[in-house]
Amino acid sequence: MSNKMVGPIRLVLIRVGKFDYAEVNLERPLHLIGPNNVGKTTLIDTLQFLYIDDLKKMHFSFPLEETLRYYFPDQYSYVLFECLTPTGIMVMGIQGLGPIKQYQIQRFAYHGGFEPEDFYEYQVVREPDDIAAKLVAREYTKLEPKHLRAALTGSGENKGIHLGLVPLRRQDDYSHFRSIFRNLLRLTHIRNDELKELLVETCPVQLQQVRIDLSQGYPEQLQTIQKLSRELKALKEIESQAKQLLEKAVERDKLRALIPDLWLALNTAYGREESKFEEERKAQTEHKETLKSERQTIQEQHQETFGQFGEVSSQQGVVREKLNELKNLAKEFDNFVEEFQRDQLTRLTKDRDDITVKLHGVTAESPKRFEQKVKQLSQNLQEQENLLSRLEKTRIAALTLKEYFTDEQLTQLFKLVNPALLGLSVDDPNGIEVIDQKGLQERLCNMLQLISNEVYEDATVRIALKILSPPTLGNYTDSDKVREEITGLKQELKRAQDALENAKNISKLREEQTRLDKELQDSYKRLERYKTFLKKKTQETVWTKQLVELDQRLSGLKTSLETLHNEEKKLDQAIRNLDEASGKKQQIREEWRQKMRNLREPPSEWPLKGEIVSSTALAELMEAYKEQRAKENSLSKQIEQELLVITARTYHDHGTATEVESLKRLKQDLEGLEEQEQAVGKLWKALITDLSKAFKDLLKDVETIQGRISEVNRLLGNATVSNLKRLRLVVTKRAEKIKPLKKIVDDEDLPLFSLAGDSIEDAFQEIEKILTRDPQIGLEDLYDLQFEVTSQDDKTRKYPGLEKIESHGTSITIKVLVNLMLLRGLLSEKQQARIPFYIDEVGSLYKDNLEAIIRQAERLDCVPLLASPEPMEAAKNLYFLREHNGRVHLDRKSHRIRLDKSP
Repeated sequence: MSNKMVGPIRLVLIRVGKFDYAEVNLERPLHLIGPNNVGKTTLIDTLQFLYIDDLKKMHFSFPLEETLRYYFPDQYSYVLFECLTPTGIMVMGIQGLGPIKQYQIQRFAYHGGFEPEDFYEYQVVREPDDIAAKLVAREYTKLEPKHLRAALTGSGENKGIHLGLVPLRRQDDYSHFRSIFRNLLRLTHIRNDELKELLVETCPVQLQQVRIDLSQGYPEQLQTIQKLSRELKALKEIESQAKQLLEKAVERDKLRALIPDLWLALNTAYGREESKFEEERKAQTEHKETLKSERQTIQEQHQETFGQFGEVSSQQGVVREKLNELKNLAKEFDNFVEEFQRDQLTRLTKDRDDITVKLHGVTAESPKRFEQKVKQLSQNLQEQENLLSRLEKTRIAALTLKEYFTDEQLTQLFKLVNPALLGLSVDDPNGIEVIDQKGLQERLCNMLQLISNEVYEDATVRIALKILSPPTLGNYTDSDKVREEITGLKQELKRAQDALENAKNISKLREEQTRLDKELQDSYKRLERYKTFLKKKTQETVWTKQLVELDQRLSGLKTSLETLHNEEKKLDQAIRNLDEASGKKQQIREEWRQKMRNLREPPSEWPLKGEIVSSTALAELMEAYKEQRAKENSLSKQIEQELLVITARTYHDHGTATEVESLKRLKQDLEGLEEQEQAVGKLWKALITDLSKAFKDLLKDVETIQGRISEVNRLLGNATVSNLKRLRLVVTKRAEKIKPLKKIVDDEDLPLFSLAGDSIEDAFQEIEKILTRDPQIGLEDLYDLQFEVTSQDDKTRKYPGLEKIESHGTSITIKVLVNLMLLRGLLSEKQQARIPFYIDEVGSLYKDNLEAIIRQAERLDCVPLLASPEPMEAAKNLYFLREHNGRVHLDRKSHRIRLDKSP
């Protein structure tokens, strides 16, 4: 099927944008008819998903994220292209992945045509996994952007999918195809410079030199030639001075050959002197070590004797302290009487015990408690005294009741009744007056009858009597017992009053107790110290004898210490004398060392010849070495200064390396003057030849572009555009750009570009002007391009670009035709390919212009897709779009009208 025209046949939308379903044929020109915002542009813009691999390179009216959310609202949204490919019918599809995956898309392809039952079941869109499973047998394959690009162009990894819809002449032209295709969808105008660039990129003939970057290599070549030429000239001018400089360098090299041997002899002589110094230093060091050893022995003896002296001094101090302490104790106890001190101790102990007894049970809070107790005891005493008075003078209730009741009955009764009634006088206005003796007796008997087993119980109350304290009847009937109780109360009251008094004086008692405790402690300590005194008194004679012996030992040790100190001083002086002598010799040695350090060692690169130096004296060798180094240094300075002058005159080129390298190079340059002159000439010839060839190819490509534009004009001449008689592109060469290039091409072998004679600087300036004036020379820089329009009345106008040519409709027509021709220029002629494109605003086009676009598009194998609110007869397939409840359904059977009967 490779001889058939490939391209999309049918476009199907499922749940895309406003479309629940849409199906249009893409083999012939079609016209979408419907009101604004019904979805015409939405449908046609889907072509980008087929031909453009990168979402970011697509163009929509809204941002990409918002556009994808609109086109593919969920995972049941599909855009399907049924295509005729070199291998048969295939479908390339795009599925939305829904909100979970941020409304991204998945491209896929499979063999065979579009079948509704593959995507629908009972008019409901199948689940994506079910659709993929049904299409597995038809080699369903998911595609990434790179796979789509490869499938479209046939170049790259396509995962086995070969659509072949964009058969490019050159594989690198896909980006240009993508740009022009997007221009066609939006009819973006092309600027003049863009048009020239596209003419170059879409040229079917291989161009030889589209652009020359004169800043890459050529300036460096020219600078190198200029530099070498000037060096050559400068070298000739300083040739005589350079030869003299090289002669001085030879003389200096001889000195540099002698100096290392002289330096070796000098170091040998210095080494001998160093050995002598070292032997003397070693002997002095050994002697010094001997003296230091003797001093160390004396110091150790001194330290040991001093330790003994300290130990005896310490012992002496201890004995003196004991005798002094005994003396102080004797003075302290001079008039001490032990018996008197013990009597005082006994008295203090008794006083302290008395205070302790008074403080027993007494606290700072006791006064209030003892006051209450005194008050209560005083009240009880008064009551008992009153009771005794009544017993002696009147008849009390207890005695009266005993005439009628037993003691046990009275005890039971007066558990219930207040026992104090037993002590009151009978027939006394201040006591008890019996009004009805018999009635009182009966009442008490009734109460006794209500008591049973230690429990009183009547109609209103029940009382357990066993938990109540019984009255003591003897306290109300026996005068002796009352007197005994009064005596006890008086004694207890006295103790309470004493305790109250002690509580009130508790602070003074405690202070007195503290004072007595301190006096007792002091007395005890004094007695103990007296015992110690008596004991130490017995040791006085022994301690006195020890002190005399220790004094004698200290005197002997002190004499020994003085002797050892004098010997140590003698040894220290001997060591100092030795150090002084060593220092003087070391000073002499350092002076020689300093002289040697002040001498510069010959560099390691100076050769050592091994010649014998006659003198061996250190002073003579040192003077000879200094003299030869001075000569070498003087020559080096002369060479350095002269080399600087030469370097300056030769553009510093000889100063970029070391002096040795510069001298070596200078010598080589002098020897190779003729050879260098020939090399510079060859470099100059090569530069002129390279520039001539590049300019020649560039000028030849200008002619090729002129031919390309002639071909475009031929195609434009076949198209009818409104009321224009003729439309063509006009090329005007830029003389100011081309003339310098032709001069190089035509005059390559003329004297202007020869290095001979005085014209060399003129030649350099001419070439330098060409290289710097326009470092970048492109094919588009060498000509101007204009659109020339001739009207029916033979009036001609020129326009620099496609922004607006004549009327708006004319401008649109020309934009379409130019873009179509540029697009077709990218495609290979070996495989025919049908490319659909979009023409918006067809209502603003004249019928003739629209028909001309369609005819020209069909000649170029392109299919125009029209859109407008009203129908027109330019396209034979008309699709009417109608919105129902915000949704659109479009199919070939119910919404398409064909204006012809061709298949």
